[in-house]
Amino acid sequence: MRIIKFFDTIKTINLENNIQILNILILAIIQGATEFFPVSSSAHLILFSKISGQTDQGLVIDTFLHLGSFFAVLAYFYNDIRLMLPQFRHTDSAKNSLLIKIILATIPILIVGFFVYDFVEEYFRDPKIIAWTTIIFAIPLFYFDKKRGTKNLLNNMRLSQSLIIGLTQTLALIPGVSRSGITMTASRSLGYSRSDSARFSILLSLPTILGASTLSLNKVIGSGDFHLGLEALISCILSFITSYLAIAFLMKWLKKATFTPFVIYRILFGIILLLWL
Repeated sequence: MRIIKFFDTIKTINLENNIQILNILILAIIQGATEFFPVSSSAHLILFSKISGQTDQGLVIDTFLHLGSFFAVLAYFYNDIRLMLPQFRHTDSAKNSLLIKIILATIPILIVGFFVYDFVEEYFRDPKIIAWTTIIFAIPLFYFDKKRGTKNLLNNMRLSQSLIIGLTQTLALIPGVSRSGITMTASRSLGYSRSDSARFSILLSLPTILGASTLSLNKVIGSGDFHLGLEALISCILSFITSYLAIAFLMKWLKKATFTPFVIYRILFGIILLLWL
């Protein structure tokens, strides 16, 4: 009788582990795609929690999912980042100044986020608000993508333009807006190509992801649970793979196509959320 109970316990543990790994895989796919595609990660996480019944993946998993995306950006844009670092500078001053533009564009969200983050989390986390913002902010992306041609090069971006993009990024504090979506919209409105808009947006994610991960990393390090550590490692690896593939797909897609499929997807996804939630 005890042997039967023992094997039943083992089966239960294995089933729970399999479910947890499946959840991590889904979260990694969501993280990898929605972090860099101009769609809303908040909206997708709401849908996932609705289907799975899992309302919170935990600080550890969340941190390592973001770290996976961070390392994917470093890997894909290795040459761009290497040329931005002082010890690798060459005569191309325009590319060297890209680091300054990214830093400048990051400052607004740090300042605004410091003052309004708690307020936004308390009053704007409503699923219906997220669904509506997912739909509404798809419209300017469609408009500027269609109406604005390509008249500027990223290497020639002015500091004032990087600041404008940084200011629009503060809107991403509102769940459903999409950080990548709003920054790509701003870049397109300023006349940058689709691929350059995506490139700057993705590079701009580095300080944001690193800052958020650093704040929670102390709690991760303080955890002595081996299984939790293993799950975190799996989360990071899967997120790295899905994020890298998502970046590669997006950059290739935008060289020959438009943002329209993402706009249509956002609107349909927002409608589904409104009807379901």
